[in-house]
Amino acid sequence: MIFLIFLKEILSTFALKLLLHIRFILLKNREMKIIKKAQAGSFESSDILVLIEPLNDNFGRKIEIDSTVMKEYGDSIKALINKYLDLHKIQNIHLIAKDKGALDPTILARVETALKRASQQ
Repeated sequence: MIFLIFLKEILSTFALKLLLHIRFILLKNREMKIIKKAQAGSFESSDILVLIEPLNDNFGRKIEIDSTVMKEYGDSIKALINKYLDLHKIQNIHLIAKDKGALDPTILARVETALKRASQQ
């Protein structure tokens, strides 16, 4: 019984990573221009609040992450956000993420929603 639960967890993790990889492939090279402030998500458990604002040209990215799981997953969260911003060739952005234990799909969904709102797409 324990083996089946463990196997289910492994398969669901693999399926999740496969879906994320497919999503990255489909969204690759879609450029976005950030023109206004926007936010997405909430500060509830298992969610993330993402705040975005444009910066002046040639300023680069300023990413601030505050997470209840920062020690364990802080680098992973930052890498995931940067990968998504790279896919859309987004620079000159200030992104603040306040995480309460969100999973990767939730993080991506919140970043994507905030970016779409900030670019009016």
